Amino acid sequence: MIVRTMTIEDYQGVHDLWMTIKGFAIRSIDDSREGVERFLKRNPATSVVAEENGEIVDEGKDEGNDLVGFKLVFKEDGTCKSAEYHTDKWDWFDEGKWSYSNGIITITDNNESESIKVKTLTDSQLIIETTDKYTEDGIFYEDYELTEYRKI
Repeated sequence: MIVRTMTIEDYQGVHDLWMTIKGFAIRSIDDSREGVERFLKRNPATSVVAEENGEIVDEGKDEGNDLVGFKLVFKEDGTCKSAEYHTDKWDWFDEGKWSYSNGIITITDNNESESIKVKTLTDSQLIIETTDKYTEDGIFYEDYELTEYRKI
């Protein structure tokens, strides 16, 4: 299986996969082929697909992983929550307190903290940089990611 950037040619396979998810709602405007094509043109590297033998597949299906969405909400009172969407509902979790200073969002919970570097922040765009360092089977890994959020 490979995970790669989605193109409009993947639309039918993605749509077919969406139709297998219990409780997943399709919006006729945003989730139409034309709506997805507009989104992909505006955000060319933000959507990915898992492909196996030329078909779009559920990346986590074999492992029992049904995660299909994630949200992180920063509330005005200084608290934040995260949510994971599984095939039928959002599960919400308290993440602790958050603060923003000098281009860094810091999330603190139970004496642990996570820092997220803000690369761009405007009224219509937020770009964050995250780095994850870990060791697995004696091999050191470093994942670097830029994530862009746009008001549409």
